[in-house]
Amino acid sequence: MTFGSLIRRNIVLLVLLLGCSSFNFPKNESWASGENKMTRGSVRVVSVSVERPGELGPLEKEVRELLPLLFSEESFLVVPSDAADYLAAVNVREREYPDGWQTRRSLSVELRLWSGENGGIEKIDDADILPLSAGRSTSQGMRSLASSGVLSVMLRSAVRSAISGLPELLSGEGSGQ
Repeated sequence: MTFGSLIRRNIVLLVLLLGCSSFNFPKNESWASGENKMTRGSVRVVSVSVERPGELGPLEKEVRELLPLLFSEESFLVVPSDAADYLAAVNVREREYPDGWQTRRSLSVELRLWSGENGGIEKIDDADILPLSAGRSTSQGMRSLASSGVLSVMLRSAVRSAISGLPELLSGEGSGQ
């Protein structure tokens, strides 16, 4: 085998490897601590609800662990106390439905924000109190929320949508500054 044919073979193998759709490159994310960053407000996560066929515990735990990081991207601090500016409730749903011979999934991640003045979790469940803002991310197809990448992208989208719809931020007043 000559040197030229060896290089051509390796190039062909590289092109096949990179062009293969089943090969997934790892995706890395990182967050800075944000200690020096100005915050626009604080949020207390009062509930995380997961509706998905199969095991639920790890998915709910992952959502709870991602929320402080995703809120910090938007300059909001997640706090455990009742003194938060906003209260948040997250609903994550995955449903399966038949589509011919395949099973597809319908995914949704919904985040609702209420004023922190509304009190504790008992009042959030009342139908009389509408949220100040809500963000929702949906997807249909073969993807699953079991994928951390899909969950992270959809949760990030819901957080950004809900925060961008807050009345205080729309009017330019912003809290916590």
